[in-house]
This record gives sequence, C-alpha cells and structure tokens, in this order.
Amino acid sequence: MILNVLVLGAIGFIAYWWISQGALSAVLHCLCVIVAGALTFAVWEPIVVNGLLNGGTFDNYAWGLTFGLVFAVLLLILRVASDKLVPFDIPLQRYVSMAIGAVAGVASGVLTVGILLIACGFIQGPIDLLEFTGYARDPKNQGQPAPLAKLWVDAPKLTETFYATVSRGGLSPAGRNSLASSQPELARMALSLHKDTFKRGDARTTIAPDSVTGLELVFDPTGGTNGAGVYAVKFTVDTKAFDQGQFILSSAQARLADASSQPKVMFPRKFNQPMEDGSTRTYSFEDTGNYATTPPAQQSGTFVLLFDAPSSGPASGNAPKGEMNFFLKGLRYTFKTIPIENGGLARLTGSDTGLTAPAIDVVKEGGGFVFNAQEFVAVVNTLRPVSLSTNDVKSLQFKTTDGGNFISGGISSFPKGAATAISRSLVVKGFLCQPGTTIVMVDVSRGKGGMDIWGDRNPKVKDTVDSAPLELVDKRGKGFRPVGYVWERQSDVEICFEPTKPFATVASLPPQPSSGENTLRLVFIVPIGSEIVGLRVGKISVATCDLKAGEARADY
Repeated sequence: MILNVLVLGAIGFIAYWWISQGALSAVLHCLCVIVAGALTFAVWEPIVVNGLLNGGTFDNYAWGLTFGLVFAVLLLILRVASDKLVPFDIPLQRYVSMAIGAVAGVASGVLTVGILLIACGFIQGPIDLLEFTGYARDPKNQGQPAPLAKLWVDAPKLTETFYATVSRGGLSPAGRNSLASSQPELARMALSLHKDTFKRGDARTTIAPDSVTGLELVFDPTGGTNGAGVYAVKFTVDTKAFDQGQFILSSAQARLADASSQPKVMFPRKFNQPMEDGSTRTYSFEDTGNYATTPPAQQSGTFVLLFDAPSSGPASGNAPKGEMNFFLKGLRYTFKTIPIENGGLARLTGSDTGLTAPAIDVVKEGGGFVFNAQEFVAVVNTLRPVSLSTNDVKSLQFKTTDGGNFISGGISSFPKGAATAISRSLVVKGFLCQPGTTIVMVDVSRGKGGMDIWGDRNPKVKDTVDSAPLELVDKRGKGFRPVGYVWERQSDVEICFEPTKPFATVASLPPQPSSGENTLRLVFIVPIGSEIVGLRVGKISVATCDLKAGEARADY
C-alpha cells in the first residue's frame, strides 16, 4: 500500500511539474530520460562486473547504487546540455501545451520511477520494499518463484518492457545481444528475486567473477520432470563467494535463459551438492527453506543446478539451438552452444568419492621419510601468548556466542607483557568457527623442527612457494588452507583471522627470518571428525601426523 501510493504520487508530481514547464521542455526532458536510461542499461553491467566486484561487502550494494548513480549523472548532464542548447520554450495554445506536457510528463515519470525502483531492488536489504514483495519464492508453487503482489502502476515492468522493446529496434546495440536477451525479467529480479536469499534478504546477493570457475552446460534429453529434457549447469565456487562461512544459494538466485529476443527463463528445480564424506547428493528446491550449500569448513564447492527445459522456444525440444545465458547471484555467463548429451546429467552429478589423490606421501622422493609433525599440530583454539578482552581488541572484530567471545575477523598487533586480570564475560577465547567445525593450529615456525614449508632444504618446495598453497590434509586427500595466524615476534604479537580469504600461497604468509627467532602458528578450520594426516605445499608432502579433529580445546 505504501509503495503503491508513493509510486503514484511520484509519477503524478513529475507529470504535473512538466505540464507546468511547457510542451517543449517536457518533451526534451522525456528524451533526456530515455537516453539516460538507455545509456545506463548499456554501461551498468560492464562497470559493476569489471570494476567494482571484488568479494567485499560493497558487492551487495554495487548493482543498485551504480544503476541509480549512473542514471542520475547522465540525466543531469543531458538536462544541462539541453537547457543550454534550447534555452526557451515554444509558445503553444495552453491546452495543446498541457496535453503534450502531460504525455511527456507521465512517460518521464514512469521511466524515472521504474529506474529508481530497479536500482533500489538491487541493493541488499529486506526482501520487501516498503512492505511490498512483487515476485519471490512461494511454498505454494513448490518453492519456485511466483508473483505475490502487483503494483497499481507497475513502473519497473513498464520500464523494462520499453527498453527491451527499443533495444530490439531504434536503440539496438551494435553487438548481437540486447537488453531483452541479456537481462530477461529484470523487473522481477528487482522486485524481489535479487534479494530473495537466505534469511529473506539478510545474506549475500552478489559474488565476484573470480570466485566462480569450472562452468559447464549440458542438455540431457532423457532427464527432467516434465519430459522435455533437463539443462544441467555445473560450477565451482571458492570462499570469496561464501556467506556466513558457507556458500548459500536459493532457487531465486540462479536462472537460465535462451538468448533470443523473447527469452524463456528457467529457475532451477533441483541441485546437486557436495557432502562431508566427499560424495554428492541431489536435492529439490521444492520448499523455500531449501538451499544449496557447501559442507562446513570446506573452502570450495562444486554444484550442479538442474533446470527443466521449457515447452516452447529455441531452448525446447530434443535438439535446442542457439546461445544460453546463465545467471548466478548477479553474474551473467554466456554459453555459445548447447552441448546435447544423453546421460550428461548423470555424468555431471556423479560422485568423486574414491577418486581423490593419495593424501600424503610418507616417503620422500629420493629416499628418507617425510617429517612427522605430530607435536606441532593440535586441535586447540587460543590467542596465546596474549590475553584479550572485548575492550582492547583494536581493529579485530569479535562475535559473542553462547560459548563466549571469539575473533571473527581482522588483523592487529598487541604488545607482549604480563597479562592483566580480565572479567570472564569479557575475555576473548579464540577464533570463531561455525557449528560442525573446529580449529586446528599448526606451528610452522621457520628453523624449528623439520617441517620445511619454506623450502630451506627442499629445492622443489622453494620453487613453488610463490604459486602453491600450504594445506592441512585429511585422509581422503582433502586440503584445508590456513585462514589466520598468531605471529609472535620479539616485542609484539600479530593476530590475523580472515575465514573468507584463505592464504593462497606459502609466500602470502608472514615472512619469517631463517634464524627462527619468531613463532608462527597457523589457524585452520576443519570439519569435526576429520582425520588429519599431514601437510603439503602444492602436491609436495612436507609433514605427516595422525590427528582426529574433535572439539577444539580452549586455552585462555
């Protein structure tokens, strides 16, 4: 009700204003709005994808803010230019001027309000916009997106329809794609599918392009629930795409569409996801509480989304043709051809259990045994040698749970010295990990013990420190990269914890002097129950151990 009144009021005010300004002024402004909107749609996606998305918090606001700001700036420039070029209105009979002004004013109002509502719809926030939810997942529709409400004057849909139409005609781009084919159902995404996420909008709506790899599309004529075949899209995401420690995807956050001028849009009906034991399992999006997720503590995940083929259009039939656009949390990927493969669905969703590489080599290449690091690896969650309270964590962020206060992110240094008494309610106990996971800390101090992660004695390791990661390895060969550290130096201690940004290489860890005067303990997050068997740099085993990861011991 509130949004409907505001939309009508805004359109009416804009129309009234331009009626009073005269016919020519109203027409010129309408043209400025049309051109500014067309240019905004043209540059919006390239600006956001190529220049703004980096995996940070701003990603969730980049689409909407960029859309609104680009339109406002372009409209301002065009309005100033038009006022300079045409400083006077053309006198017409009053009723003729009012009629022309009314038509141009209403058109300007609808397009302006539509563009602003689309911009608002692409900014992270509650799924409703002023208590209005137009299009979202509906439990009555087996968890699939469906219309829930309609605006009295559907300005976003009218705006999308107008620009989609002209993008196939007078304002068509030089390339093959148009707004109609590259951004289908844009108004529905804005109100409110883009924000139809885990916790109804209180979750990540956008991911960075470099967080997605391994994209593959297959059409399997033998699959699907409607007898028309099934499209399967496989992709892998890393921690840059994670939200609250996991990758979480609703059926509203992915869609598949052909690239025709009037595309058919499909939302996923099912999803295949990795399990904790290394297998995969297929589930249905039949309820609004179902989400595709990575297992706890996993630093990457491979998913397959299943889309029932439409009953008509170029993407239908046993031999679909043309290009396909796949949309994933704001990103668009284009498949130039549609591979047709009987049994392709089974191939993409097949489990890789038993196919992992050997976990750890216990014998060195050339003879001898890999260093046993049992005494350097521990299931412990501690900030020692410092003791911190919630009042002196500096730039570190912390979160209070039922178990106490824990560091959730950030980096900061603290002076060494005698610990002062800290109230039990204020003490920071360690590093935060999600339920079902635990903290493992590994002492990799240079020059101590025989764990040669720096390549001081192994030339092959030294050659890979700039390109290969250090990983804690379980018995299935699954690797876990460090997400933080406690670095004890001569005069202070540096604490770092970035659970969404694991260290990509050994060289990205804090540099350590060969003298061994510093102590560096790395922080890993692993699933509870993991059987840790050693560490490797790239594919080279540097240490062995035998550790069952239970609940981390608190040492504070």
